[in-house]
Amino acid sequence: MKKVRSGWAACNPVVRLSFAGPMLAQMPNSAGPQPANPRAEVIATGSELLSGKTVDTNSAHIARALQGIGIGLCAVTLAGDDELLIAAAMDRALARSDVVIVTGGLGPTVDDKTRMAAGWAVGQPLQLQPALLAQIEARFARMGRPMSANNQQQAFIPAGALAIENPVGTAPCFAVERGRSVLIALPGVPRELFYLLEHAVLPWLAARFPALGAIHARVLHVAGLGESVVDAKVADLERLANPVVGLTTHAGVVDLHITARAANAATAAALVADVERTARERLGAAVFGADGTSLATVALEHIAAAGHAAACVEQGTGGELGRRLAAARSGAFRGGALLPEAAAGADTNALLDEALAHCARMFAAPLALACVLHATADALQLGVALQLPAPAAAQRFVRSMPLPSTHAAEWGANLALNLLRGQST
Repeated sequence: MKKVRSGWAACNPVVRLSFAGPMLAQMPNSAGPQPANPRAEVIATGSELLSGKTVDTNSAHIARALQGIGIGLCAVTLAGDDELLIAAAMDRALARSDVVIVTGGLGPTVDDKTRMAAGWAVGQPLQLQPALLAQIEARFARMGRPMSANNQQQAFIPAGALAIENPVGTAPCFAVERGRSVLIALPGVPRELFYLLEHAVLPWLAARFPALGAIHARVLHVAGLGESVVDAKVADLERLANPVVGLTTHAGVVDLHITARAANAATAAALVADVERTARERLGAAVFGADGTSLATVALEHIAAAGHAAACVEQGTGGELGRRLAAARSGAFRGGALLPEAAAGADTNALLDEALAHCARMFAAPLALACVLHATADALQLGVALQLPAPAAAQRFVRSMPLPSTHAAEWGANLALNLLRGQST
């Protein structure tokens, strides 16, 4: 692998990469040994991420990828297409974290600010890298397209940076050090980002931090208990240093996150398993699953084991409950229907009775599930009901929710599914 030295870069070699060898070589590390438990941050650039119309999914993918090699993500920053704002975000991140991954802003247009911002943040001018320019030209040639003059600016990276070839896109990437920290600039296009993470960045980071050890994570899903109740039952676990235990809540479901770090994967998994066992003992049947398990899948498995099947009728929910049940792909779900919006001032219990009766008429299922949502003058009324085989009475739950409530339909679906799995709400 050829190293090119000129000017300032004589003591900070620029490594021109090709796929004939490793995509990334170890950069010089004049600042001494690296920490055993490095901190990482992500800076996601692009004004579209601040518009509310484009969701930053890249950062979640990066977090999972870093966790897989034992690096924890401590912060995510969104920055619009403003060079000074991006540079300031980089400066702060480099001051407090060991690894800073920046996504987006490497294209050829005027709103692609990452290269210049990185130069400001690390205190180095941009330099043209002929090898990168040749890679860009070759890619356009392979595509049979002319290269615009503004594409040349993509071959400029901060002096002393390590160039990262991008074989699946036109935007070259780079890594550059400031002290003990490293800033890695990657494309915002998910396909390119994922490829470069897997084939270049993760192997290089694993080599840079040889004492990483392993991280193991588990998420327990809880329904039928409020966040404050769950918190009271596991408060001492939340104070542990390792594993780290935390709660998140969304529309009637509480997630309990358990994350452990250890010298190897087996030890980390054992630490998590010990805390999980304690949490399950305290929370009991309210824990309906872990990791990718869905409440709909668990509910349908529960009734299928009893030899039953269910159907649902909804009103005012947009079909949220039916979609969740259908997504579980179980023969225990016989179908769903959506009734017209309720009239103003309607009685919630009467609406539930009507929905259950409609379900019984439409579907040959021993269990009928109803979920209704309608507005009053100052609140939303949410009702769920489950009709068991005769002569059992229907189980129901009615509550008021403040206006506006963007997650009311999700709340209703979760309450209904928890009824279906046989748990009290």
